[in-house]
Order: sequence, then C-alpha cells, then structure tokens
Amino acid sequence: MRRTRAVLAIAVAAAVSASGCTTAEPDWDAAQARADAFLESGGGAGALGGASGRMSAGDDRAPGEGTTLTFPGPTRVDLIELVCFGDGEAAMSVEAQHSGGSVGLETDVVCDGEPTRVKLPDPRDRITEVTLDGVLRGGSGAVFAAVIEGEVG
Repeated sequence: MRRTRAVLAIAVAAAVSASGCTTAEPDWDAAQARADAFLESGGGAGALGGASGRMSAGDDRAPGEGTTLTFPGPTRVDLIELVCFGDGEAAMSVEAQHSGGSVGLETDVVCDGEPTRVKLPDPRDRITEVTLDGVLRGGSGAVFAAVIEGEVG
C-alpha cells in the first residue's frame, strides 16, 4: 500500500459577538503560524491530504461546501485530529464519502490550541474524500486545522 502525506487546514473567522457588537480580530498571522506548526508536526508517516481556507460564522453556505480532500483511491481513515487557535469554540462537521454512500460526525472544538481526536463511524476503509466544515461559536476568530491519519489502499 502506498502512503501519502497531506494536511487539511481551515481558517475560521468571525467578527460578531453574541450581542451583535463587533469585536477585535485576532492576530491572524500568529494564529496561522501556530496552525502551520501543528500541521508540520502532526500525523507522522500516516498523515493524509491538505488544504486551507477561511470561513465566517453566519455563513449561509450549503452543507458540504467546506474544504474537501480527495484521495487517489479507496483510503482507510484511522483518525482525525482537530485543533483551533484563537478564541471561542468551533462547531465542526466531517463528512466522508465512500463507495456505498457517506459517513460523518459533528463535534465542538474549543479554540485553545488543544487537539481533539475523533474517529469516523464505519466503514472507514473505503473513503474516497473527506469534507471539513465549521462555524465559529462566539469569540473574535480563530484558525482551525485538521490532520487526517490513515493509509491509501
């Protein structure tokens, strides 16, 4: 089996507090530098795929319009490590396509720089693509990163 390295990073930004007042934006360069360092050190030999982009709280995007990583063939996804740098909390969704449909999960990630590890529901061994999507809940903004671990079959 061939191993491929890649990483998913999503920059999540929001500038509206719960009261509707504008709050100061975070130091985006510092948050991105922390996310980049996490991505460089994460996953080891079993890391898969990569992409990055910004999303804002209150986006009216349709489900599945997040960042998608497509694999060259059926892939086993063992673990997804999620982390958020900034403040607030991100409501994250992960959807994985496979030959028979899709599996997914939703989880909250506190933007404190501490990784959250999640596993997809079965089947995890025939994944062809993974889409990450999220919304920042409160806080002034954050940079979100994910490392997907597994093996291309």
